[in-house]
Amino acid sequence: DNKKKSYEGKINGKFNLTEGKVEYVARKMIFEKVNAFVKFDNNKCQIENISFTVNKNPVVLKGLLTGYVPFLTVPGNRVKTALSFTSPKFDMAQAFPKLKVKKGVKKEKTIDKKRRVSKIIDELYRKLELEMTLDVKQFSHKKFKSENLTGKILLSNDRLQLKEVKMKLAGGQVNFSASMNQLQRKVNPFTLNAKVQNADISNFFYSFNNFNQSAIRHDNLSGRVNVDVNLRASINNDLAVVT
Repeated sequence: DNKKKSYEGKINGKFNLTEGKVEYVARKMIFEKVNAFVKFDNNKCQIENISFTVNKNPVVLKGLLTGYVPFLTVPGNRVKTALSFTSPKFDMAQAFPKLKVKKGVKKEKTIDKKRRVSKIIDELYRKLELEMTLDVKQFSHKKFKSENLTGKILLSNDRLQLKEVKMKLAGGQVNFSASMNQLQRKVNPFTLNAKVQNADISNFFYSFNNFNQSAIRHDNLSGRVNVDVNLRASINNDLAVVT
């Protein structure tokens, strides 16, 4: 009801899925071995357990969604989500492949009915308020490889925050917090506060692709490093720092 801005219906149920498979074509993401058990009513959606592989990366999700009924029925509402994310091994570049933009291709003026589900998911992403705890035993992104990654991810109002993140990297310990703004742009403002303890400096520089510069390279470094980092920069869609 656009005047009342409310939903007065009643909803109550359970959802069970065994060995499902979904292909999210717009993002080139294939979800396989999907097993899920979810309870829901007017006020909340309780995710008892969702396990799956996304582009061959195993994931288990648990948590709570609120505000999902108003999101579907009342314009402007946001979905609030609290989740736990666990994985024994997660390759971010594999799970979220970089999308290639085709040159010379004009955008379609009409909506393809077959893509409506993808558009709903994109809309959900834009209106999502997310708080997620992480526990990943092995995390990688291209040259970056770490172990025992824990922390929190906060996503709201086109801003992504990483808080209280801890991991083993380059033979040492890294603790950090970071934030990215204006996520819909190709280049985003980025801040990082980190503490690095007893890391192998050559492996550390290699993990970050020598910080996109060639004056000081990993193959010309040796020893171990302890450092406090306070960084303000810009980062692109490929998670690389713009020098």
